[in-house]
Amino acid sequence: MIHFLKTFFFLLIGILIAAGDSFPQERKKQIGERFGGEDVRYEAGFWVFPAVGGGVAHFYDLGNDQFLLTHEGQAQGLAGWLSRHRKEIHRAWMGTIDQGSRLIPLRLEEESVIGDWVRKKTTLYDYSARKVFMETKKDGELSRETVEIPPGVYYDNPLTAYYNFRYGVYGKVAPGREFIIRTVPRKGQGIFRVAVASEKEGGRLREEDPEKKGKDLLVRIFLEQEFLGSPKGEIEVWFDQELNPVSGMVRKVKFIGDIKGRITQFAYRTAAPVPRIP
Repeated sequence: MIHFLKTFFFLLIGILIAAGDSFPQERKKQIGERFGGEDVRYEAGFWVFPAVGGGVAHFYDLGNDQFLLTHEGQAQGLAGWLSRHRKEIHRAWMGTIDQGSRLIPLRLEEESVIGDWVRKKTTLYDYSARKVFMETKKDGELSRETVEIPPGVYYDNPLTAYYNFRYGVYGKVAPGREFIIRTVPRKGQGIFRVAVASEKEGGRLREEDPEKKGKDLLVRIFLEQEFLGSPKGEIEVWFDQELNPVSGMVRKVKFIGDIKGRITQFAYRTAAPVPRIP
C-alpha cells in the first residue's frame, strides 16, 4: 500500500504516452509553450477503496528555455493513517534542444516522507561531462552513483518522456506500433517498451468499459520490474483526442493488486507563480 503514490504518479504524470495518425499533434508552438501552465489533479484507488490517495502536478515556464515540473501526492483516509500520511514530492528541471522542440532532463529531485522518515534522491544530468550523477540520502546515510552518457545519446526520465511523446518528438505513434525508450541504466537495461493498442482492440476494450467518455487511445507501458515492484511492470493508460490522460491502471502491484486512477482536473494556469523551492 505504501508504494501506490509513487507508482500512480509515474503512471499518470511521468510515463504517459500520446499521439497517433488519427490524433492531432501540436507542432506550431515550441514544446515549452505547448505545456506551460499545465495543471493536473488525480486520485487513485485499489480493490474496494476508490480513493486512497491523490495529488497535483504543475508545469512552470521559468524562461530562457528552462522549465520546472512539481508534483505532490499524499495518501488519504485509512491509507493515509496506515502509511503514516505518506507523501511523494517530485521536482524536475528541464531544458530544451533542437530549437525548443525537445525537452531534456537537467535535475530531478524525488522525496518520500513517511511520518518523520525522509528519503531524498537527486539526479543531475551533466551533458558537458557526459555523466549522470545520482545522490541518495536515507537513514542518515549518503550514497552516490555515476553513469556515463554515451555520445549522441539523451537519457529521458519518465517526466521528459511524457511531454516529448505528447509533443511528437519521437515521431507519430500509430495504433499497433511499439517503441523502446532509453533511460539511465542501473539494475537493468535502462529501457521501457511502449505498445499502442490496435484500433480493433482499443475499440473492443472501450465498449467493455462502463466509463467510456474520453477514452480514445489505449497505450500499454512495460517497465523494468524494480520500477513498479510488480512481476510484469505493466501499465495501461487511456487518452482523449487531445492527447490528455483520462484514466489508467497499474497491474499486479506487489501486496496490492491492480491500482486504478483517474484524472479529476486538467487545466492550464499560465499565471500561476513559480513556487519557492526549499
